[in-house]
Amino acid sequence: MSHSHRASTLTAVLALAPLISVSPVAAQEAAVGLDELTVEGAAATADGNGLGGGNGSATSGGGGGPSGVVGYTARISPTATKTNTPLIETPQSVTVITREQLNDRNVQTINEAIGYAAGVNSNVFGFDPRYDSFYVRGFDLTYNGIFRDGLRQLGSGLTLPRIEPYGVEAATILRGPSSGLYGLGSPGGILDVTTKRPTFTPFGEVQFQAGNYGRFQGNFDIGGPVEGSDGTLAYRVTGIKRQSDTFLPGSPDDRSYIAPAFTWKPSADTTFTFLSEYQESRLPGNAAFYNAPGFQITKIYSGDPALNDFKSQQYRIGYAFEHKFSPDLILRQNFRYYKNNTSYAYTSIDSLSDDGTSAIRSAGFLKQRLSQITLDNQIEARVDAGPVQHTLLAGLDYAHYDFSTRSGFGVAPELNLLRPRFITG
Repeated sequence: MSHSHRASTLTAVLALAPLISVSPVAAQEAAVGLDELTVEGAAATADGNGLGGGNGSATSGGGGGPSGVVGYTARISPTATKTNTPLIETPQSVTVITREQLNDRNVQTINEAIGYAAGVNSNVFGFDPRYDSFYVRGFDLTYNGIFRDGLRQLGSGLTLPRIEPYGVEAATILRGPSSGLYGLGSPGGILDVTTKRPTFTPFGEVQFQAGNYGRFQGNFDIGGPVEGSDGTLAYRVTGIKRQSDTFLPGSPDDRSYIAPAFTWKPSADTTFTFLSEYQESRLPGNAAFYNAPGFQITKIYSGDPALNDFKSQQYRIGYAFEHKFSPDLILRQNFRYYKNNTSYAYTSIDSLSDDGTSAIRSAGFLKQRLSQITLDNQIEARVDAGPVQHTLLAGLDYAHYDFSTRSGFGVAPELNLLRPRFITG
């Protein structure tokens, strides 16, 4: 059985964010004295840097270079408005999980990364390492609410791009409808994940992790300026290698990941960042337990180590470009090509025999391919109209994906439940 599907979306956005300056109100009565209260935010400067310049400075909309999300508590996030509006001035609920928070918690999945954010339910489906699946404000974001570097991350069938948290610079939850900026999405909000970007300061780290069920993982992250480039070119290479089992019989959780990135900054007004990734995963094809009639939970694992593989290969290549024609006129373009190949083999328990000593099972095998192209064009202008300052944002984004699947299903041999190897705990 085979099936193929193509889909394209085209979205235009126009946003208006006025900033109004109001003069202090004069005291109406001389007998009343009021203390002066000053509130300061990380306001964006004329050159688009909201945090004071240097390697930690923000770039409008996350185009090229560092994202601007620095420190333990973020003060600015390009996700909320696609501009450098400080979070304190953003009229929408936003949570930013920074790299420092991810490091301290040593998260292993995106579900773990956002698990403490308000309104997020990341354990809806229990233990299932195959997908990044979660709810925000009661709405599922799995297929239509996950973004990578401001670009929609498409998924179809059983093929969904996975995000390696070690390659993430920040994860932002933007709650509520955001179709004006991002097009079709979940009413509960979106998750926008920012990829690690090169910096012009040399750095490097190597990590080794070990855990239960024979888990061993090595991480590395190195980068800095390219010698001989006169400070115009920087690189970053991030990678992991993991071999691990899980508490499910014959169910691995292996991964290989590498993500090279380069930033070219020929002038203070132009930035081009190249982003790429290769990721290969081997996971259990079936992560479920058999539920008896009447929704009675059992300890019988529904899979079989002899046919229980979910293999995934994904490739990503793209760029983030930004050019400032003037401090008040900025052009940005973000592009990405994604490809996913998955192979899914599994067995499943359908029912038990009358005497309860054996399980009737079925088996399946699927091969799916998903390729996608996403493009986002933005132009930002700042206009003064007397005492009122306006930030205008206009854009046009495009998304297209091709999906094909081949599948076969049949009957598997009955499982003798008197043998305990598929019964846990």
